[in-house]
Amino acid sequence: MFLTSIFSFVAAGLVVLSVLYWIAGRENHYRIIFTPVLLFCLHEMAFLWPAAVYGVATGVSADLFSTLVIIPMMFAFLGGYILTRETIGWHIASPHEFWTRPMAIPHERARLLAIAATGGLLVAAGVFMYQGQPPAMVGLTQFLKSGYGGGAANLVSENRLDLTKGHHFGGEYRGQGAIRVLQRVGWPYLAATSTIMFVRRRTGTWAAVSLCTYLLGFVFIAGEGTRGPFLWAAISVLVAVSLQLRIKLATCISFVVALVACLVLLSLVQKLSGAASRGELLTAGGQQLIERIFIGNGINSVYVVEFVRTGVMEQRWGGIHWNDITAAVPFVSSETPFTFELFLMQNPDAKIGRTTFSSTTYFGRLYGDFGCFGTLVSYFVMGCFVAWASRVLFSMPKMACSISLIGITVMSVGQLSLNGFVYLFMSMVGLLFVAKFHQVCLALFVDRPLKSCHTSAASPLNRRLAGQHSP
Repeated sequence: MFLTSIFSFVAAGLVVLSVLYWIAGRENHYRIIFTPVLLFCLHEMAFLWPAAVYGVATGVSADLFSTLVIIPMMFAFLGGYILTRETIGWHIASPHEFWTRPMAIPHERARLLAIAATGGLLVAAGVFMYQGQPPAMVGLTQFLKSGYGGGAANLVSENRLDLTKGHHFGGEYRGQGAIRVLQRVGWPYLAATSTIMFVRRRTGTWAAVSLCTYLLGFVFIAGEGTRGPFLWAAISVLVAVSLQLRIKLATCISFVVALVACLVLLSLVQKLSGAASRGELLTAGGQQLIERIFIGNGINSVYVVEFVRTGVMEQRWGGIHWNDITAAVPFVSSETPFTFELFLMQNPDAKIGRTTFSSTTYFGRLYGDFGCFGTLVSYFVMGCFVAWASRVLFSMPKMACSISLIGITVMSVGQLSLNGFVYLFMSMVGLLFVAKFHQVCLALFVDRPLKSCHTSAASPLNRRLAGQHSP
């Protein structure tokens, strides 16, 4: 049964990759451009499919039911995407057409000041949320000084609870959720903008600004002690840059290696106090890293399938999504998070006072709400939505600020398979706020009012600028 599950996913994966290659030929002319459909499929295959195989191997799944449910969802998604793109037209607002379009960079000095002002806003919001220095940085400093991870890990763990979910268990709420979203989209926006400016200008000033945005992004995004958000933020920058530069395979490999190094660094101060004292830090850290990233949320989705199938959990018919919506609204009390309920189902003998969440991919929440058929329809609808979103995004004018906005939105849409529509909406609200604040600052620092990034590409200003700058 284990080998059958592996063979099924390998065969399905080869078919999916072949379809993606065909789509890349139609949309990208086979260039490496990160598009929403590519990111969606890669996230699904990387974070859900291995977990389904792991579930069969460990006995979470008694048979191949989860395998037979999960694989068709991908083909429903691709069906919806291809159908919508065929209706819209493959060459209308294609990623390749956007990539080859000239880019205008007006008001360079004003843009530098606007990035500094927007960065100052994000720093102030981060300091308010953390009530000072981010706990992960304090813990890392203690670890490097003492060489022992126990105290550092406890410090990070306690503060992470307060920052991420403490308000669900009676703790103080001071806008942590909204500010965390702002940090996770704001710093990638600034990093992508400054990186694009550096690539176009090749000056020391823009190199220094880019480095500062990366370092501050690491401090304030990874500061709570979680590793995933910084990973996604860094990938968002790569996605945005790929819309302007030719990305080579070697660049992607080097980027992945650098990300792994950062993740291992973060692991040194998170949940590894025992391993640090036994000299087993790297071994335990590597094992936890692999299981947490590639198995954790996916195996919880498999649990949802099995619990609904066996009657341990009833279908919620939209209740899980409503819970996500109410939890996303600042200063509005919500019911017990579904992820905490799932943890209690998995661990009925858990001690009172536990605050662990069993997070799932979006597949798990869809299945818990709507069952097999409803999830299949939802994946088809998501395919249609991703195709429509691509049409809208790649129709926007091409300027430094709009490339950053488009790139991070592409990443957020591609993460639908992980986070769902509620988090996508939250991310868009935060991103549009940061982009608008940046644009207002840009207008204040120029001699005359600045037209928005969203003005028509055919406007006289953009036509003049496009003629002055080569692609």
